[in-house]
Amino acid sequence: MRKDFIQSRVWRVLAWIETQKPWCIFGICLALVALLGILDIYTGRDFLFYNFYILPLFLAAWCCGFKGGALVSVACSSVWIYEDYCLAPPYLHPLIPIWNVFVKLGVFLLFAYLVGALRKFIQSERDHHAELDRRSRELSEINALLSAANLAGQRDKEKLAQQAAELQRSNSELEQFASVASHDLREPLRMVHGYVDLLAKRYKGRLDPQADKYIHYAVDGAVRMSSLIDKLLAFARAGKMEEPSQALDLDLVVQEALANLKRAVEDSRAKILVESLPTVQGRKQALVQVIQNLIANAIKFRAQTAPQICVRGGTFEREWVVEVRDNGVGFPSDAASRIFKMFQRLHRQEEYPGSGIGLAIAQKLIEQHGGRIWAISQPGEGATFYFSLPRSDQNSPSPPEKGSASSREPSVAAFSGGAR
Repeated sequence: MRKDFIQSRVWRVLAWIETQKPWCIFGICLALVALLGILDIYTGRDFLFYNFYILPLFLAAWCCGFKGGALVSVACSSVWIYEDYCLAPPYLHPLIPIWNVFVKLGVFLLFAYLVGALRKFIQSERDHHAELDRRSRELSEINALLSAANLAGQRDKEKLAQQAAELQRSNSELEQFASVASHDLREPLRMVHGYVDLLAKRYKGRLDPQADKYIHYAVDGAVRMSSLIDKLLAFARAGKMEEPSQALDLDLVVQEALANLKRAVEDSRAKILVESLPTVQGRKQALVQVIQNLIANAIKFRAQTAPQICVRGGTFEREWVVEVRDNGVGFPSDAASRIFKMFQRLHRQEEYPGSGIGLAIAQKLIEQHGGRIWAISQPGEGATFYFSLPRSDQNSPSPPEKGSASSREPSVAAFSGGAR
C-alpha cells in the first residue's frame, strides 16, 4: 500500500514537471548543477554533493530529451573537473584528469540516453493505451449505432409487413365491396331496364315523338349503367386471378386476343399486321386482356378509312417493349397521360361509346407485371401505344423509376424489332 502511494506521488510529480516549459526545466537543472558544485567546493566534498548530479541530469533528460541531457552532462562534467582542480591533490600524470573528464562525460551521456529512451518508451506505451481506449470507445459507439440501426430496421420491417397486410386486407375488402355493390346495383337496374324496355315495346309509336325519345334515353342509360358496373367490377378484379406467371409467346397471346375480337375486326374491315414478338414472363389472361383492349381501341377510334393496325415488339435497354400502332383519329399529345385514368374520355359518348376504364385496366395489369405503358399521338395521325415488360434473361431487373434517365420512352424506331 505504501509502495503504491509513493509510486503515485512520483508519477504525479513527473506529470506536473512535464507540463512546464522545457527551457525553464533546463535552466533549473543548470542552476542545480552549479549549486551542487558550489556546495561541494564550500564543504570540501565532505558531504559528497556531486552524487546528486544525477537529479538535474535525470530531469533534463526526462523533460528536454537527449539533447537537454547531453548539455547538462557537459555542465556536470565541467563542474566536477573544476572541483578536482580546486580540491583534489595533483595527479601523477597529466593525462589522468583528461581521462577522468571523458569517463565522467561518457557515464553522464549514457545515463541521459537511457533516461531519454525510457521516457520515449513510457510515452509510446501511454499513446498506445490512449489509442486503444479511443478505438474501444469508437467501437462501442459503432456497436451502439449498429444496434440502434438493427432495431430501427427491425421496426421498419415489422411496419412494412403490417402495412402490406393492411393493404392486402384493404384490397380484399375493396374487391368484396365492388362485387357486392355491383350485385346490389345490378338487381334494381335490371328491374328498371326491364320495365323501361317493356314501355318501349308496348307504347312505341303510341305516344308523341318526344316520349319515344325519353324512353330511348332511359333504355340507353340503363344499358350504359349496367356496362359501367361490369367495367368497375372488372377493374377491381384486374390482376386478382390466381394465375401463375409463365413464359408466354406473345404471338400466341395476340392471336387469342384477335380471336376474341373477330366480329369487330370483320365489321370494321381492319387490316392487322403482327410482326415478330418476343417470349416474355407473365400471366396469360392478363396480357391477352391488355392487347385486346389496345386493339379494340384502335378499331373503335378509327378514321374514315379502314383501320390499319401493326403489332410488333423488341428490346429497349433492359425491357421488352411491345408497340400497337394504328391510323385512327389520334389524340392531342398533352392528353397522353390523362387517357390512362379512370373515366377520362376525350370524345363524346355519341361519337365513340365507352366507359373510359379500358386503358386504366391495361395500365393496372402492366404495372402488376413490373412494366410501364404509355402512348404518343397527334390528332388525325393515328396513335401508338407502348407497354414494357422486364426481361427475364437480365436476372429480373426492376422497372426504371419515372423521371430517371432509364425511364425515357423509346421512339418509334428506338428498339430492335422486326422490319415494318
